[in-house]
Amino acid sequence: MIIQKPFYGWIIVGVTFPAWLFLRRRPEDVGLLPDGVPQYSEIKHHDNIATATQPTSTEEISDPIWTRAQALRTREFWKLTFLHSLLPFIQADINFHLFPFLTDKGLEEMTAVLQFCWQSNHAVPDSSLFQ
Repeated sequence: MIIQKPFYGWIIVGVTFPAWLFLRRRPEDVGLLPDGVPQYSEIKHHDNIATATQPTSTEEISDPIWTRAQALRTREFWKLTFLHSLLPFIQADINFHLFPFLTDKGLEEMTAVLQFCWQSNHAVPDSSLFQ
């Protein structure tokens, strides 16, 4: 059942925007280290007691710098390229089946067309905003 009351849309907006304010994109934002980095960068031995010191900044932890030729030779690059190239086909399938799906769920044809237009008009600004 599709909820058709505008009140529920405002609930979604009211939950999404505050959650977006607390979104963290990197592990460093919450005091963690990236995957694969040991928790302690060096261990010092002094009088048979091991003491560990954490890195003082994220500059000590660096990602490898890849040239274009090196990246083109990696299997992961080609996997990501292939999967990213499938996105327009997936979106086309969604668009192709959206109208029949909405009308089968009981929406009027005009409402289904307006929903499709709304989705299409907001796709570009939303994709640039949330990347």
